[in-house]
Amino acid sequence: MGSGGVPVAKALISTAGMNPETDVNIVVAGEGAQTAAMLRSKQVDALSQFDTQYAMVENAGVKLRLLDTKEIDRYPSNGFLALEETLSARKKDAVGLARGYAKGTIFTINNPEAAVRILYEVFPELKPTGKDEATAIRDDTKVLQARITNWKLEKAGVKRWGENAEANYAAYAVFLLKWGVIKEKVDAKDLITNELIDEINKFDAG
Repeated sequence: MGSGGVPVAKALISTAGMNPETDVNIVVAGEGAQTAAMLRSKQVDALSQFDTQYAMVENAGVKLRLLDTKEIDRYPSNGFLALEETLSARKKDAVGLARGYAKGTIFTINNPEAAVRILYEVFPELKPTGKDEATAIRDDTKVLQARITNWKLEKAGVKRWGENAEANYAAYAVFLLKWGVIKEKVDAKDLITNELIDEINKFDAG
């Protein structure tokens, strides 16, 4: 209940015309099969989680209807954080890490099933139990496909891997201030840097 997901849920409830403090009761719904079980037993009526979680719930046999989230769709999510002195002193390491991540992203977008098989090979403990391999690969590929939509450059309105869209961060900072997640206005320029992006993208995406 202390996660950033709570104010996001409250914001979406408000934009739907309800009072998040009196019209709904926000509870922890767990992951995957646990969430699906809570939906089936009517312990929860709606979910506010994220792309891969919804795919996991559908893999567990519960069909979901996605609601309009245009207001928050362009806000940033996962990313790399570093101290300015780290980027200065270990620039080569930072570029290498981000370039490797970009290459892995491109590979996965183009061959998600192979990415799942590699995951099982490197981290066998993550291979689902109680399913045959074909079903496990099919289900986890579906989960990856849900995230792939949000990995694509056009989704963030950028042209280079790792690039930060300042407008998206500025809008997110306004949103976080409005909902009390942060206490004072923050300039997007203080949150991001694109200084390394050209160097990160010096590889053959093909």
